Amino acid sequence: NVLPTLLDEIKAADFVAIDLELTGLSNDDRDVRIASYDSIQQRYIKLAEGATHFVPNQFGLCLFTWSASSQSYDSHLI
Repeated sequence: NVLPTLLDEIKAADFVAIDLELTGLSNDDRDVRIASYDSIQQRYIKLAEGATHFVPNQFGLCLFTWSASSQSYDSHLI
């Protein structure tokens, strides 16, 4: 079974990156259209609202562990 191994790998990671690909990102509603003058917070709110209208079609998971020998993080794509 893959799930117990995956859970162990996640627990052992120093941090985890998650990527969710959607069938779209924003709708064409003028009230939520992104503008160049939007703040980072406004842009995030608009994109988050637009994302609720689309379906996830891909999920990415990457686990990172610190390597003392190379003084950098090793990545493990799942």
